[in-house]
Amino acid sequence: MQLFDIGCNVGVYTILAAKVGHSVVAVDPMKKNLMLLSRSLRIGGLTENTTLLWNPVADIVVNITLHEYVGNVGGTYVKPDDGKENVDDMHRALAVTLDHLIPLSSKMPIFMKLDIETYEWNALKSGEEFFNKLDVRYVLLEWNAHRTNVESANNIISFMSRHSMQPHMSDNPDSMLQYTKNASWPGDIVWIKKM
Repeated sequence: MQLFDIGCNVGVYTILAAKVGHSVVAVDPMKKNLMLLSRSLRIGGLTENTTLLWNPVADIVVNITLHEYVGNVGGTYVKPDDGKENVDDMHRALAVTLDHLIPLSSKMPIFMKLDIETYEWNALKSGEEFFNKLDVRYVLLEWNAHRTNVESANNIISFMSRHSMQPHMSDNPDSMLQYTKNASWPGDIVWIKKM
């Protein structure tokens, strides 16, 4: 399988997947995260099948500014760049869409980790072509922000259902979650493609 690590942070999933021989596309908006990840991959001799992208993933291509949640190491949120934000170049980036990542596919089945601090629906809605053209088998998705956001929860559920994906507990893939109880789903869920 190939890993698409969307919101890779310093690369816990990326390093593990690369270590066991999988091809990885790791995407993060924070340049410092990618610098640390790049160094770890070089030290570990794991650069050969790993691609790093310095971009947030959103629903449109747009310049953004990055802001960190106080007390949440690695927690970063994005805002469209209106030119008025007082941020340095390390906190500015160009957002791309999931569909822009299609050329990076190895044409193998895909495991996607999607953890982008409340922006999961924005990324998914730009990924119709990604899900239609590529064989996405699993999506590990952070659910915390969507428990109380009915609109994003319903949009994600609808999108994933259209692409034959079913929600399961991340620590027990045999336990399918009930759609009607999505407000009590755990913090991380895994969507598994119905085969």
